[in-house]
Amino acid sequence: MIKIGLALSFIIAASVSASETDKLTDPTRPYINLTTQVQKESTDKEAPKKKVNQLKAIIRDEFNYKAIIDTKTVAVGDRINGYRVHQIKENKVILRKGSQYKTLSLVKRVKVTKAKG
Repeated sequence: MIKIGLALSFIIAASVSASETDKLTDPTRPYINLTTQVQKESTDKEAPKKKVNQLKAIIRDEFNYKAIIDTKTVAVGDRINGYRVHQIKENKVILRKGSQYKTLSLVKRVKVTKAKG
């Protein structure tokens, strides 16, 4: 008799807790609003253009310089984005496309003057 009572109380408790778990939510779960609609971007505006030929770093080994432009490592003579690497110096890279030259610099030049006084 006691076994039957325990079994029934266990079954009732299990059915109540199963229906209650549907209502409970994790308090640490981030709130996600599924009712809002994502706004489509206007077709009138163009997507922002990605900047190309950004000089990220210049690497020097014993004899040569290499440059990291965008995500590629290049040496003199290599091609990148339609340009040929013409020259690599300590803080700049010169690219060439036909008769057009483009200089990429790591640091913009700063004019140093002595303070008076």
